[in-house]
Amino acid sequence: MDVDAEEEDPCQFMDGEMAEESMATDVPTYPDCDLASPLTGFLPKDGISVAMATENRDMSEASDGGCVNGNGSSVLHPDNSHNDVNGFSAVPPAVCLPGTVRNYQTFSKLILSPGTGLLVPKDGTLCNVNIVVLNSCILTTEQLGYGIGDNIVIMVGEGDTDIARQLDLCLQTMKEGEVCDIQIQINSLNDQTGVCDTCSFRIHLMSFQESVLSWQLLPEEKISRAAHHKEKGTVLFQLGNIEFAFRRFSKALKYLVCCHPQDCIPEHLLETYCKLKCQCYSNLAACQMKLNMFSEVVQNCSKAIEIEPKNVKALYRRGQAYLFFNDTDSARSDLEMVASLEPQNKAVLQLLGQLQVKQRQVDSKMASGLSKMFS
Repeated sequence: MDVDAEEEDPCQFMDGEMAEESMATDVPTYPDCDLASPLTGFLPKDGISVAMATENRDMSEASDGGCVNGNGSSVLHPDNSHNDVNGFSAVPPAVCLPGTVRNYQTFSKLILSPGTGLLVPKDGTLCNVNIVVLNSCILTTEQLGYGIGDNIVIMVGEGDTDIARQLDLCLQTMKEGEVCDIQIQINSLNDQTGVCDTCSFRIHLMSFQESVLSWQLLPEEKISRAAHHKEKGTVLFQLGNIEFAFRRFSKALKYLVCCHPQDCIPEHLLETYCKLKCQCYSNLAACQMKLNMFSEVVQNCSKAIEIEPKNVKALYRRGQAYLFFNDTDSARSDLEMVASLEPQNKAVLQLLGQLQVKQRQVDSKMASGLSKMFS
Protein backbone atom coordinates (compact mmCIF):
# COMPACT_ATOMS: atom_id res chain seq x y z
CA MET A 1 0.00 0.00 0.00
CA ASP A 2 1.53 3.27 -1.12
CA VAL A 3 1.59 5.20 2.13
CA ASP A 4 4.03 8.03 2.70
CA ALA A 5 6.67 7.40 5.35
CA GLU A 6 5.34 10.29 7.43
CA GLU A 7 1.68 9.43 6.90
CA GLU A 8 0.74 5.90 7.69
CA ASP A 9 -3.03 6.20 7.74
CA PRO A 10 -4.34 5.19 4.33
CA CYS A 11 -7.59 6.99 5.00
CA GLN A 12 -5.76 10.28 4.58
CA PHE A 13 -5.28 9.76 0.86
CA MET A 14 -7.59 9.54 -2.11
CA ASP A 15 -7.47 7.35 -5.16
CA GLY A 16 -5.91 8.96 -8.17
CA GLU A 17 -3.06 11.43 -8.30
CA MET A 18 -2.40 11.20 -4.57
CA ALA A 19 -1.34 8.05 -2.76
CA GLU A 20 -4.47 6.23 -3.79
CA GLU A 21 -6.34 5.96 -0.51
CA SER A 22 -10.06 5.45 0.10
CA MET A 23 -12.43 3.54 2.31
CA ALA A 24 -15.84 2.06 1.65
CA THR A 25 -18.94 1.06 3.51
CA ASP A 26 -21.89 -1.22 3.34
CA VAL A 27 -25.22 0.04 2.06
CA PRO A 28 -27.82 -1.46 -0.24
CA THR A 29 -26.78 -1.24 -3.87
CA TYR A 30 -28.89 0.25 -6.56
CA PRO A 31 -30.08 -2.50 -8.85
CA ASP A 32 -29.54 -0.89 -12.24
CA CYS A 33 -26.83 1.68 -11.77
CA ASP A 34 -24.66 -0.50 -9.52
CA LEU A 35 -24.01 2.42 -7.20
CA ALA A 36 -23.75 1.82 -3.47
CA SER A 37 -26.07 3.84 -1.28
CA PRO A 38 -23.92 6.43 0.55
CA LEU A 39 -23.96 8.64 3.64
CA THR A 40 -27.60 8.08 4.47
CA GLY A 41 -27.23 9.67 7.88
CA PHE A 42 -25.15 12.64 6.87
CA LEU A 43 -26.38 16.01 8.08
CA PRO A 44 -25.02 18.87 5.98
CA LYS A 45 -24.90 22.40 7.25
CA ASP A 46 -28.44 23.17 6.15
CA GLY A 47 -29.65 20.55 8.63
CA ILE A 48 -31.35 18.38 6.01
CA SER A 49 -30.73 14.67 6.04
CA VAL A 50 -29.11 13.72 2.77
CA ALA A 51 -28.30 10.44 1.06
CA MET A 52 -25.39 12.08 -0.60
CA ALA A 53 -24.55 9.88 -3.51
CA THR A 54 -28.08 9.55 -4.73
CA GLU A 55 -29.84 12.75 -3.88
CA ASN A 56 -31.30 14.51 -6.88
CA ARG A 57 -29.84 17.86 -6.00
CA ASP A 58 -26.49 17.20 -7.58
CA MET A 59 -26.47 13.58 -8.68
CA SER A 60 -29.08 13.32 -11.37
CA GLU A 61 -29.47 15.75 -14.21
CA ALA A 62 -33.21 15.35 -14.17
CA SER A 63 -33.73 16.84 -17.59
CA ASP A 64 -30.53 15.26 -18.73
CA GLY A 65 -31.23 11.56 -18.64
CA GLY A 66 -29.59 11.25 -15.22
CA CYS A 67 -28.81 7.71 -14.15
CA VAL A 68 -29.92 7.84 -10.53
CA ASN A 69 -33.16 9.19 -9.14
CA GLY A 70 -34.20 9.98 -5.59
CA ASN A 71 -34.79 6.40 -4.53
CA GLY A 72 -31.64 5.13 -6.15
CA SER A 73 -33.22 3.39 -9.10
CA SER A 74 -31.84 3.70 -12.58
CA VAL A 75 -33.83 5.98 -14.81
CA LEU A 76 -33.55 7.98 -17.98
CA HIS A 77 -35.46 11.20 -18.43
CA PRO A 78 -35.74 12.02 -22.13
CA ASP A 79 -37.87 15.06 -21.34
CA ASN A 80 -37.08 18.42 -19.78
CA SER A 81 -38.35 17.75 -16.27
CA HIS A 82 -36.13 18.63 -13.31
CA ASN A 83 -36.02 17.20 -9.83
CA ASP A 84 -35.86 19.47 -6.83
CA VAL A 85 -34.38 18.66 -3.45
CA ASN A 86 -37.27 16.35 -2.62
CA GLY A 87 -37.13 14.48 -5.90
CA PHE A 88 -40.29 16.17 -7.17
CA SER A 89 -40.60 18.14 -10.36
CA ALA A 90 -38.90 21.49 -10.07
CA VAL A 91 -39.94 22.79 -13.48
CA PRO A 92 -41.65 26.15 -13.17
CA PRO A 93 -45.42 26.22 -13.71
CA ALA A 94 -46.69 26.58 -17.25
CA VAL A 95 -47.49 30.22 -16.49
CA CYS A 96 -44.88 32.04 -14.39
CA LEU A 97 -46.38 35.44 -13.68
CA PRO A 98 -44.52 38.15 -11.78
CA GLY A 99 -45.12 37.65 -8.08
CA THR A 100 -45.27 33.87 -8.34
CA VAL A 101 -43.60 32.30 -5.32
CA ARG A 102 -42.09 28.82 -5.39
CA ASN A 103 -41.03 27.17 -2.14
CA TYR A 104 -38.38 24.48 -2.12
CA GLN A 105 -36.95 22.54 0.76
CA THR A 106 -33.93 24.77 1.31
CA PHE A 107 -34.80 27.94 -0.58
CA SER A 108 -37.75 30.00 -1.79
CA LYS A 109 -38.01 31.90 -5.05
CA LEU A 110 -40.05 34.98 -5.93
CA ILE A 111 -40.44 35.46 -9.68
CA LEU A 112 -40.11 39.12 -10.63
CA SER A 113 -40.08 38.70 -14.39
CA PRO A 114 -40.86 35.44 -16.18
CA GLY A 115 -38.52 34.02 -18.74
CA THR A 116 -39.24 32.73 -22.21
CA GLY A 117 -39.02 29.39 -23.95
CA LEU A 118 -39.36 25.89 -22.59
CA LEU A 119 -35.79 24.95 -21.72
CA VAL A 120 -34.08 25.38 -18.36
CA PRO A 121 -30.41 24.88 -17.44
CA LYS A 122 -29.16 21.60 -16.03
CA ASP A 123 -26.02 20.27 -14.44
CA GLY A 124 -23.07 21.25 -16.62
CA THR A 125 -24.87 24.10 -18.43
CA LEU A 126 -23.00 27.37 -18.98
CA CYS A 127 -25.12 30.30 -17.82
CA ASN A 128 -24.64 34.05 -18.20
CA VAL A 129 -26.17 35.66 -15.10
CA ASN A 130 -26.38 38.77 -13.01
CA ILE A 131 -26.26 38.05 -9.27
CA VAL A 132 -26.88 40.71 -6.63
CA VAL A 133 -26.82 40.25 -2.84
CA LEU A 134 -30.00 41.83 -1.45
CA ASN A 135 -29.42 41.68 2.29
CA SER A 136 -26.50 42.49 4.56
CA CYS A 137 -24.84 39.07 4.37
CA ILE A 138 -21.09 39.44 4.05
CA LEU A 139 -19.99 36.59 1.83
CA THR A 140 -16.50 35.48 0.99
CA THR A 141 -15.66 33.91 -2.33
CA GLU A 142 -15.03 30.67 -0.48
CA GLN A 143 -18.54 30.70 1.01
CA LEU A 144 -20.25 31.73 -2.19
CA GLY A 145 -18.62 29.42 -4.69
CA TYR A 146 -19.53 31.75 -7.58
CA GLY A 147 -18.90 35.38 -8.42
CA ILE A 148 -21.22 38.31 -7.67
CA GLY A 149 -22.09 41.01 -10.15
CA ASP A 150 -23.07 41.44 -13.79
CA ASN A 151 -22.27 39.13 -16.67
CA ILE A 152 -21.06 36.30 -14.46
CA VAL A 153 -20.47 33.03 -16.29
CA ILE A 154 -21.48 30.01 -14.23
CA MET A 155 -21.31 26.35 -15.08
CA VAL A 156 -24.08 24.73 -13.08
CA GLY A 157 -22.65 22.20 -10.63
CA GLU A 158 -19.16 23.69 -10.42
CA GLY A 159 -19.57 25.64 -7.16
CA ASP A 160 -18.70 23.41 -4.24
CA THR A 161 -20.43 25.28 -1.40
CA ASP A 162 -23.86 25.24 0.27
CA ILE A 163 -24.81 28.56 -1.31
CA ALA A 164 -23.60 27.59 -4.77
CA ARG A 165 -25.61 24.36 -4.54
CA GLN A 166 -28.80 26.32 -3.88
CA LEU A 167 -28.00 28.79 -6.67
CA ASP A 168 -27.56 25.81 -8.97
CA LEU A 169 -30.95 24.44 -7.96
CA CYS A 170 -32.56 27.81 -8.54
CA LEU A 171 -30.98 28.18 -11.97
CA GLN A 172 -32.31 24.76 -12.91
CA THR A 173 -35.86 26.10 -12.40
CA MET A 174 -35.37 29.28 -14.47
CA LYS A 175 -36.11 30.03 -18.10
CA GLU A 176 -33.99 32.32 -20.22
CA GLY A 177 -34.53 35.97 -19.30
CA GLU A 178 -36.17 35.20 -15.95
CA VAL A 179 -35.49 37.48 -12.98
CA CYS A 180 -36.17 36.26 -9.47
CA ASP A 181 -35.32 36.85 -5.83
CA ILE A 182 -34.14 33.84 -3.87
CA GLN A 183 -33.77 33.31 -0.12
CA ILE A 184 -31.44 30.63 1.17
CA GLN A 185 -31.15 29.38 4.74
CA ILE A 186 -27.51 28.71 5.59
CA ASN A 187 -26.01 27.57 8.90
CA SER A 188 -22.39 27.98 7.91
CA LEU A 189 -22.33 31.78 8.10
CA ASN A 190 -22.88 31.71 11.85
CA ASP A 191 -21.18 28.52 12.99
CA GLN A 192 -20.58 29.64 16.58
CA THR A 193 -24.23 30.28 17.42
CA GLY A 194 -25.79 27.57 15.25
CA VAL A 195 -28.40 30.10 14.09
CA CYS A 196 -29.50 29.98 10.45
CA ASP A 197 -28.65 33.01 8.34
CA THR A 198 -30.86 34.07 5.48
CA CYS A 199 -29.02 35.03 2.33
CA SER A 200 -31.07 36.87 -0.29
CA PHE A 201 -30.07 37.22 -3.92
CA ARG A 202 -31.55 38.65 -7.10
CA ILE A 203 -30.74 36.49 -10.09
CA HIS A 204 -31.20 37.38 -13.74
CA LEU A 205 -30.62 34.45 -16.06
CA MET A 206 -29.71 36.40 -19.19
CA SER A 207 -28.81 33.42 -21.35
CA PHE A 208 -27.49 29.89 -21.28
CA GLN A 209 -25.97 27.45 -23.70
CA GLU A 210 -28.03 24.36 -24.33
CA SER A 211 -25.78 21.42 -23.51
CA VAL A 212 -25.78 17.85 -24.70
CA LEU A 213 -27.82 15.46 -22.57
CA SER A 214 -25.66 13.04 -20.60
CA TRP A 215 -27.25 9.99 -22.19
CA GLN A 216 -26.30 11.44 -25.59
CA LEU A 217 -22.62 11.71 -24.71
CA LEU A 218 -20.09 9.40 -26.29
CA PRO A 219 -18.33 6.99 -23.90
CA GLU A 220 -15.13 9.03 -24.25
CA GLU A 221 -16.99 12.16 -23.13
CA LYS A 222 -18.60 10.41 -20.17
CA ILE A 223 -15.22 9.11 -19.02
CA SER A 224 -13.70 12.56 -19.44
CA ARG A 225 -16.44 14.18 -17.35
CA ALA A 226 -16.09 11.47 -14.71
CA ALA A 227 -12.34 12.11 -14.52
CA HIS A 228 -13.00 15.84 -14.09
CA HIS A 229 -15.38 15.32 -11.16
CA LYS A 230 -13.09 12.75 -9.56
CA GLU A 231 -10.16 15.18 -9.69
CA LYS A 232 -12.27 17.98 -8.22
CA GLY A 233 -13.44 15.64 -5.47
CA THR A 234 -9.89 14.68 -4.65
CA VAL A 235 -8.93 18.32 -4.12
CA LEU A 236 -12.01 18.93 -1.96
CA PHE A 237 -11.20 15.89 0.16
CA GLN A 238 -7.68 17.19 0.73
CA LEU A 239 -9.18 20.49 1.88
CA GLY A 240 -11.48 18.71 4.31
CA ASN A 241 -14.68 19.44 2.37
CA ILE A 242 -16.04 15.91 2.73
CA GLU A 243 -19.64 16.64 1.73
CA PHE A 244 -18.83 18.19 -1.60
CA ALA A 245 -15.99 15.77 -2.28
CA PHE A 246 -18.60 13.07 -1.93
CA ARG A 247 -20.90 14.87 -4.36
CA ARG A 248 -18.11 15.06 -6.93
CA PHE A 249 -17.27 11.36 -6.66
CA SER A 250 -20.97 10.60 -6.94
CA LYS A 251 -21.24 12.66 -10.12
CA ALA A 252 -18.24 10.88 -11.54
CA LEU A 253 -19.84 7.51 -10.87
CA LYS A 254 -23.08 8.68 -12.42
CA TYR A 255 -21.33 9.01 -15.74
CA LEU A 256 -19.40 5.78 -15.36
CA VAL A 257 -22.31 3.56 -14.38
CA CYS A 258 -24.21 4.78 -17.43
CA CYS A 259 -21.51 3.34 -19.66
CA HIS A 260 -21.83 -0.31 -20.61
CA PRO A 261 -18.33 -1.71 -21.13
CA GLN A 262 -19.48 -4.73 -23.11
CA ASP A 263 -21.41 -2.55 -25.55
CA CYS A 264 -19.90 0.83 -26.16
CA ILE A 265 -16.56 1.58 -24.48
CA PRO A 266 -13.67 1.50 -26.95
CA GLU A 267 -11.13 -1.16 -26.11
CA HIS A 268 -8.33 1.36 -25.60
CA LEU A 269 -10.41 3.08 -22.86
CA LEU A 270 -11.53 -0.01 -20.96
CA GLU A 271 -8.57 0.03 -18.58
CA THR A 272 -9.03 3.74 -17.87
CA TYR A 273 -12.76 3.20 -17.31
CA CYS A 274 -12.26 0.34 -14.85
CA LYS A 275 -9.51 2.12 -12.93
CA LEU A 276 -11.54 5.32 -12.65
CA LYS A 277 -14.65 3.46 -11.49
CA CYS A 278 -12.62 1.59 -8.86
CA GLN A 279 -11.11 4.85 -7.62
CA CYS A 280 -14.51 6.52 -7.34
CA TYR A 281 -15.97 3.69 -5.26
CA SER A 282 -12.87 3.75 -3.09
CA ASN A 283 -13.04 7.52 -2.69
CA LEU A 284 -16.72 7.48 -1.81
CA ALA A 285 -15.78 5.04 0.91
CA ALA A 286 -13.00 7.33 2.12
CA CYS A 287 -15.56 10.07 2.67
CA GLN A 288 -17.83 7.68 4.54
CA MET A 289 -14.94 6.43 6.66
CA LYS A 290 -14.41 10.00 7.82
CA LEU A 291 -17.93 9.87 9.26
CA ASN A 292 -17.51 6.39 10.76
CA MET A 293 -20.13 4.98 8.39
CA PHE A 294 -18.61 1.53 8.42
CA SER A 295 -21.41 -0.46 6.82
CA GLU A 296 -21.26 1.82 3.77
CA VAL A 297 -17.49 1.47 3.76
CA VAL A 298 -17.83 -2.28 3.39
CA GLN A 299 -20.22 -1.92 0.46
CA ASN A 300 -18.22 0.56 -1.57
CA CYS A 301 -14.92 -1.19 -0.88
CA SER A 302 -16.49 -4.42 -2.06
CA LYS A 303 -17.50 -2.69 -5.29
CA ALA A 304 -13.94 -1.51 -5.77
CA ILE A 305 -12.56 -4.97 -5.01
CA GLU A 306 -14.90 -6.54 -7.56
CA ILE A 307 -13.17 -4.41 -10.18
CA GLU A 308 -9.64 -4.75 -8.78
CA PRO A 309 -9.32 -7.74 -6.40
CA LYS A 310 -5.90 -6.65 -5.12
CA ASN A 311 -6.78 -3.03 -4.48
CA VAL A 312 -4.78 -2.41 -1.32
CA LYS A 313 -6.67 0.64 -0.12
CA ALA A 314 -10.10 -0.94 -0.53
CA LEU A 315 -8.96 -4.13 1.20
CA TYR A 316 -7.43 -2.16 4.08
CA ARG A 317 -10.50 -0.02 4.59
CA ARG A 318 -12.91 -2.90 4.36
CA GLY A 319 -10.79 -4.79 6.89
CA GLN A 320 -10.91 -1.79 9.19
CA ALA A 321 -14.70 -1.60 8.83
CA TYR A 322 -15.08 -5.35 9.48
CA LEU A 323 -12.98 -4.91 12.61
CA PHE A 324 -15.43 -2.26 13.85
CA PHE A 325 -18.23 -4.83 13.52
CA ASN A 326 -16.15 -7.48 15.33
CA ASP A 327 -16.17 -9.60 12.17
CA THR A 328 -12.66 -10.77 12.88
CA ASP A 329 -12.58 -13.52 10.26
CA SER A 330 -13.46 -11.15 7.40
CA ALA A 331 -11.13 -8.49 8.76
CA ARG A 332 -8.25 -10.96 8.98
CA SER A 333 -8.81 -12.15 5.42
CA ASP A 334 -8.61 -8.61 4.02
CA LEU A 335 -5.73 -7.42 6.20
CA GLU A 336 -3.59 -10.50 5.62
CA MET A 337 -4.10 -10.00 1.89
CA VAL A 338 -2.84 -6.43 2.26
CA ALA A 339 0.10 -7.59 4.37
CA SER A 340 1.06 -10.11 1.68
CA LEU A 341 0.99 -7.35 -0.94
CA GLU A 342 2.79 -4.76 1.19
CA PRO A 343 4.70 -6.54 3.98
CA GLN A 344 6.32 -3.33 5.27
CA ASN A 345 3.13 -1.33 5.59
CA LYS A 346 3.11 -0.12 9.21
CA ALA A 347 -0.57 0.86 9.20
CA VAL A 348 -1.61 -2.65 8.21
CA LEU A 349 0.70 -4.28 10.74
CA GLN A 350 -0.74 -2.05 13.44
CA LEU A 351 -4.28 -2.96 12.46
CA LEU A 352 -3.39 -6.65 12.49
CA GLY A 353 -2.16 -6.15 16.04
CA GLN A 354 -5.51 -4.60 16.96
CA LEU A 355 -7.21 -7.56 15.31
CA GLN A 356 -5.30 -10.00 17.53
CA VAL A 357 -6.36 -8.09 20.65
CA LYS A 358 -9.96 -8.05 19.44
CA GLN A 359 -9.84 -11.78 18.70
CA ARG A 360 -8.57 -12.55 22.21
CA GLN A 361 -11.42 -10.49 23.66
CA VAL A 362 -13.97 -12.36 21.54
CA ASP A 363 -12.48 -15.73 22.51
CA SER A 364 -12.46 -14.77 26.17
CA LYS A 365 -16.13 -13.78 26.12
CA MET A 366 -17.04 -16.97 24.33
CA ALA A 367 -15.10 -19.10 26.81
CA SER A 368 -16.72 -17.29 29.72
CA GLY A 369 -20.17 -17.86 28.25
CA LEU A 370 -19.55 -21.54 27.67
CA SER A 371 -18.18 -21.91 31.18
CA LYS A 372 -21.34 -20.44 32.68
CA MET A 373 -23.52 -22.55 30.42
CA PHE A 374 -22.01 -25.87 31.58
CA SER A 375 -21.24 -24.99 35.20
